[in-house]
Amino acid sequence: MKKAQGSLEYLLILAAILAIAVVVVVVANTLMAAPKTAAVVEEDKYTFATNGVELVSYSAPFSADDPGSLPAELVKGGDSHVLSLDSIPGTAKRVGSLTDASGEKHDVYIGGSSYYVEGVSGEMEPEECSDNDGDGYGDPASGECTYPQKDCDDSDSAVHPGATEVCTDEKDNDCDGKIDCADTEDCSTHPACEVPVDNDDDGYTSDVDCDDTDPAINPGAAEGMGAGETCFDGKDNDCDGDTDCDDSECGVEISGMCHLLIGECGYEITTGGYYTLSSNLACTAGDGVRFGGGSSGATLNCNNKQLSGSGGGNGIYVTGGAANARIKNCVVTSFNYGVYIQGNNARVEDSNFANNQIGAYVTGAVGPQFMHNSFTMHNIYGIRLESVPNFRLDDNDIMNSGNAGVVIGAGSSGGTLRLNNIDHNQMGVEDRAGGNTYSDNVLQSNWYGIFIGGPPNTLNNNRVCSSGAWDSWDFDCTGTQMGSSNTYTSAKCTVPQSGTCP
Repeated sequence: MKKAQGSLEYLLILAAILAIAVVVVVVANTLMAAPKTAAVVEEDKYTFATNGVELVSYSAPFSADDPGSLPAELVKGGDSHVLSLDSIPGTAKRVGSLTDASGEKHDVYIGGSSYYVEGVSGEMEPEECSDNDGDGYGDPASGECTYPQKDCDDSDSAVHPGATEVCTDEKDNDCDGKIDCADTEDCSTHPACEVPVDNDDDGYTSDVDCDDTDPAINPGAAEGMGAGETCFDGKDNDCDGDTDCDDSECGVEISGMCHLLIGECGYEITTGGYYTLSSNLACTAGDGVRFGGGSSGATLNCNNKQLSGSGGGNGIYVTGGAANARIKNCVVTSFNYGVYIQGNNARVEDSNFANNQIGAYVTGAVGPQFMHNSFTMHNIYGIRLESVPNFRLDDNDIMNSGNAGVVIGAGSSGGTLRLNNIDHNQMGVEDRAGGNTYSDNVLQSNWYGIFIGGPPNTLNNNRVCSSGAWDSWDFDCTGTQMGSSNTYTSAKCTVPQSGTCP
């Protein structure tokens, strides 16, 4: 009896334990089934922010048995979307959490193929695709576009993720954040991105040097008048795209040569080369054009344009440091000196000097030449030479000077006067140096023909006829007053003292 009673008590205790267990299970199941407000994300390609809650980050790790890491698209934020209320199923598993913009965390659950975010209500709707350039990529990225990646330039269909980097168009064609040569993965071997070298060792690399095989050609080289005369070498020396006369630094072409333009009075030529006047120049003071130091060998071709003064200065001044100056085709009027020469071996040709105090004044220079020029209407002298050995006057017209047509001062021996027409001056030639040669000149209608006051001269085949009272100083048919030290041949003056030579 007692044994049976003990068994019954045992069974009752066991039943009570089982009942309690059932209650615990029921309660547990009830708690697990309690609804939780959440947003349902049917597919993992959407982004969202709603109800004032913008989800900005998530925390990991997630459960090892979830389908995968929470898609980044869930937490990128974006435009607001319409969501519908839903609840987290009791069977969903917590896999991580999201943090909104205010810093509040929201648990993330996964159930079946859906994600649920606690505390955010509604169901995601997809973004519309804003693919403005029709290349399949949108901005912002959207699952509704052909491709889900973001387009970094949605106005250019040639720019999108996966495009080929062009390397020279200043665009990030493949949207990798790198433009042209900065995209070393795609452009390192492109010719435009190669590291330039300096093949000719002139200090300029091949990307800026227009001829990297010639050290005389580079952007820093000179193209213009100078000792190298780079205006005549057929090269674009300074890499500006212009060669020789096409380069403004070389001027204009005259007779096949580049001439630098002179456009103002007082211009100083400081280098060799060729120069010309851009127009007639009227100078109110000072010199018209100067050949300065360093200008040896320079040529001034006025191209028949005029330099006019106001009674002072020099029309053209060749300084002592300018040897071998060339002056041609110039018209020079109304200066003190039409041309003033101190540099050796100057040459003046085919020019017209008029109405100056002195047409040409040369002092302390060796070997000047005057050829085929006209000197007219000068107040004092046509040409004056002082200490100028080895000069040459050839085929010049020297007329209407107030004093002498030509004055040859002391120290001016060894010169030649040939084929000159010296006409209507007070004195044709006043030669105080001697030791010069006169050939085939015509001196007529001067008060004096030739006055010679220096050492022996040689006179050959000259015609000298004057209309003045001092004909005894003329070289005439008998050589009166010329001195026995002078020689002459074939002197022609068939009408002595008539004023006009035959």
